Amino acid sequence: MDAYSSWMTGLARRIRDTFSEMNYASTRATAMLMYNAPEPGDRAPDTYAEFLFRTAAWPAQHEPPARCR
Repeated sequence: MDAYSSWMTGLARRIRDTFSEMNYASTRATAMLMYNAPEPGDRAPDTYAEFLFRTAAWPAQHEPPARCR
């Protein structure tokens, strides 16, 4: 019985790791598409206005208030 439960535990861990990797890849792909991230080979913006237009899609990172820390 011990060899069987060891085999099942290993299989369960491999399945968990596979789903974890798939979830990470899906989350990353969604973030890249949703925020309209420039492609790695994309050219630099020509004007400051174009730069502002490109970065407007990225959400602002706010620090939590002191009472929530």
